[in-house]
Parts: sequence; C-alpha cells; structure tokens
Amino acid sequence: LREIRRAQALGLGSIGKEPVALDVSRALGNRDFKAISGKALLVPTADVQVLRLDPSHKFFTLICSGIPQVMQDADVTLELDLLREQSDVTADVRAGCGALVQEAYGRGSVHNLCAILVRLQWAGNEHNYERKLASIEKAKRDAAAIE
Repeated sequence: LREIRRAQALGLGSIGKEPVALDVSRALGNRDFKAISGKALLVPTADVQVLRLDPSHKFFTLICSGIPQVMQDADVTLELDLLREQSDVTADVRAGCGALVQEAYGRGSVHNLCAILVRLQWAGNEHNYERKLASIEKAKRDAAAIE
C-alpha cells in the first residue's frame, strides 16, 4: 500500500491496485495491515458471540463478507435450507454452499464469496422437518419474476 501511494506521489501513475482484503486480513493476521509502529489500520480483536444450540437449530453457517453485502439473513437461510441432493448429505451441503455463492455473485457481490455449512442432526430427535426441493422453489421464483 505504501509503495502504491509513493509511486502515485512521484507521478509514476498507478503501479497496482490497493488491497481489498481487510476483512480477511483481520482474521488471518496480515501484518501489513496492523500497526507494527504507528496507528493500526484495523484492530485484530475478533467479534465473538455465544449461542446455545438446541434441536430447533437445523444448521449454522460461516460466510465471508461478500454474501451479506448483497443478501439478507432470511435470503441466506432460505437458500441454504433448500434440498438439492436427497440421497447424499455431503453433496447436498456442497450444492447448497455453491448455490449460495452463485446467488451472491449473481446479485453483484464483488467481495470474497465463500460459505461453510454445518447441518445438525440431533440424537433422539424424531421430529424431522420438511425441506423444500430446490428445483420446485427455483421454478416458483422464476415464475414470480416474470409476473
């Protein structure tokens, strides 16, 4: 960052693109963004919340900043809760994350797009909820967009 600004000040034009990785840098510890001497560009203190999970929780997800930049929580939940692969839980989770990332990209996100989805299966919980089939929900959304 310093070299980019120095080159611009000397009239050399732009020799590169300023970094856009502040969100990831806080989590991963990029020393160039932290104060070694002087004022810090960002504070490496994590934002931590505790939530006690119970059988009403069906899944949780960790997502990068590019997804909530263009999607509301309800949209993310709806996208991840759709059933894509009935016979293979791993393929279903992978397809759900892929569909979420593609939806965020389609909505114009320009940031990091990644998602980690963890489906919860509670022992002794016979109460299974019905997930909607992704293909049917997509057809409904497409029909509503036409109207």
